[in-house]
Amino acid sequence: MRAAMFGLLCVLAHGKRPLEHRRYDEQRGLKSRSAALIIEPRLDHRNLPAALSNVRGVLPASWRVYLATLRNQTLPMIGGRRLNGIHVRNLRDLGWSGTRFNRGSYNELLKTHAFWKSFEEQQLLLFEVDARLCSSVGSSVVASRLRALSRFAYVGAPWGMHWLPACASYPPAFWRAARPRDAKCNPCEPRGVRINGSGGGQCSSPHPKGCMSTLSGPIACRPPAWCLDVPSCVGNSGLSLWRIDVMEQLLRRPHVEAEVHTYDPLPTGLVRPEPAMMRSEKLIDTWACRLLQRAELAGLLPQGVAAVPAELLANTFSVATTFAGNFTPLGFHRPSKLLVAPPLSGHTPASTANELVQRCPEAAEFLT
Repeated sequence: MRAAMFGLLCVLAHGKRPLEHRRYDEQRGLKSRSAALIIEPRLDHRNLPAALSNVRGVLPASWRVYLATLRNQTLPMIGGRRLNGIHVRNLRDLGWSGTRFNRGSYNELLKTHAFWKSFEEQQLLLFEVDARLCSSVGSSVVASRLRALSRFAYVGAPWGMHWLPACASYPPAFWRAARPRDAKCNPCEPRGVRINGSGGGQCSSPHPKGCMSTLSGPIACRPPAWCLDVPSCVGNSGLSLWRIDVMEQLLRRPHVEAEVHTYDPLPTGLVRPEPAMMRSEKLIDTWACRLLQRAELAGLLPQGVAAVPAELLANTFSVATTFAGNFTPLGFHRPSKLLVAPPLSGHTPASTANELVQRCPEAAEFLT
């Protein structure tokens, strides 16, 4: 009787939308408000079984886990075995209409209204084959922390460490100041940028491999180029959390990028990045970082929803290139072996990576 009443209420609440198109938690019969998704046409990828098993094992049962691929909606054999609790979706059902799916297709697909409209859930955990959740946190804690982050349109591992207290003596205007092209640079400093008391200079060549271990306090504080004109440098999409309803509503506007282009998050008088620096906006995460923060300023986000969290809060969600330490993140995306330690903390990249492995044993696969 109660089940019948619940079904009737659902029909009334959702109007003409067919009941069979909504997602339900098989165990409780309740609508699932959250889902996890990995987009991977390469079913023979050696890391795919581990990524799916990890996410399905750590997330609460109420979360649906999707594998988007080019196959029909039947669970294929992955790594020689069939995984339980994984729901397969065809990429064409998510709005893709191309002939060959590659990295560029991935980035473009996530920028379309059709992709976000294809989901019935409200919250989406997007992950890749080299992303993992930390099982040491526990499913109940994971669920509560993910719910707390639902007030943001997008969350990912932060880039840079300019948000740490040790960086406070270097104001944003310092890092965003103009840098003459002809200045000499130490090639071992990140992105070929030399920092000194006068603001330094910018070189055309990037730093060579292995030089990240020379990072010092001021160097580690500087955000990457695509974050020079936004307040919060968040974040890496390899393990990321999205508000589906917010993205669907925003991308319903056909010219949203042009609408928010004139909204400037920074005070007047600071030098903006040159257009060449913005080529990285082809990537879904740098695109979302900049678009959503401008959309919030333009008043295009729903009431009570912020674009992205502050970097330190984002770091408690996921780790990629930086780890502030003294906490266990919910997960990580391909953590760097040259993991940047907090400025002036005395930690080296090696000791920072070791702390991450101790707190999140899944990281050992990538850091040892």
